[in-house]
Amino acid sequence: MRTILEIMALVRRMAEIENGLSESKIKSIPIISFQKNSQNLFCGDKCVIFFTNLLEKEKVKCIQFGHFFLPDCIDPWLNAKDECPICRQKIV
Repeated sequence: MRTILEIMALVRRMAEIENGLSESKIKSIPIISFQKNSQNLFCGDKCVIFFTNLLEKEKVKCIQFGHFFLPDCIDPWLNAKDECPICRQKIV
């Protein structure tokens, strides 16, 4: 089983091969305080990249599809990919 650091290193290497979002686009994604409520049932209360439980009021990035991720998880992903890791829709 790979460690989180190994997975993050792999995602960073993918960024060298794939076409991800620009740094300015990644920085423009809103950071909000996570709240557990019925609107979050689709993505639940885990960051799906590293399967980390999201805590109440934890700072998360919310991409345009309403999916929540920890910034340290989603930023390397978006450097490599221009799509949501949950639904695979393009982020514009």
